[in-house]
Amino acid sequence: MKKLLLILSLSTAPIYVWAEAGKDNGPGFSSTTASESDTHKSHSDQVETVSSPFPNYGGLVVDWGFNCLRNSPSKMGTSFWQSRFINVYFFYNIRLGSSRFTISPGIGLAFDGYQFEDGSSALVRDDTGDRNTIFKKTDELFPRKEEFVASSLDVRYLDFLVLEARFNANNECPKEGFFAALGLKLGLRWNASTTIKYKEDDMIKTQHNVESFNLQGMRAGLHARFGWGRFGLCYTHILSNLFKEDKGPENTTAKPFHIGISIDLL
Repeated sequence: MKKLLLILSLSTAPIYVWAEAGKDNGPGFSSTTASESDTHKSHSDQVETVSSPFPNYGGLVVDWGFNCLRNSPSKMGTSFWQSRFINVYFFYNIRLGSSRFTISPGIGLAFDGYQFEDGSSALVRDDTGDRNTIFKKTDELFPRKEEFVASSLDVRYLDFLVLEARFNANNECPKEGFFAALGLKLGLRWNASTTIKYKEDDMIKTQHNVESFNLQGMRAGLHARFGWGRFGLCYTHILSNLFKEDKGPENTTAKPFHIGISIDLL
């Protein structure tokens, strides 16, 4: 009997100790101590408050606007409203750390159009001599014409290197705030043509000539754009002459510049 009582007392002692410990910890007792729980909570809060930087991102940018020429002879005067350009570029914007700046390389196509104001001449290659590009009287080109309508030059480029340094005021959503960008571009001419419209036999006729017209094969320029969100203004300052040296009309050293609007479609 004494042995039985001794065994019972020894077996109930651990249960009593566990019950007393459960009272001290209260309902929902866990083996994790208060200090460990507080440490885990603090770490979780820290993870939630630290935001990762906005990743690199792409952009499909369309520029549209008006072409102008500087240092051009009077015969090369262009109609501002009818001389237009359109560029389509893909940019990949690479963030510089977690800053508001990106380096943005790109590539794209450029389409430049110039409509000349002179209603009596058209751009052609000279049939004699060095085959320079000249303005020739439309009366000589179309002796039976009744009326001259318009003459234009269209040049297309592959801009194989477009590079921008860009600032975004909104660091978390770069396409939802103010932005400004400065850059440069290098391009290769891959097509050029003239279009001459005139009236003959009571009909409007069009002559389309594909030629090099002694235009420069490569061009270089600087550009800037700024705006808000996906919309902005753009300006391009071409550093290269439009025509090869001593090959253009009146040995011109005309250089283009463009001004227009910019839209990011992505």
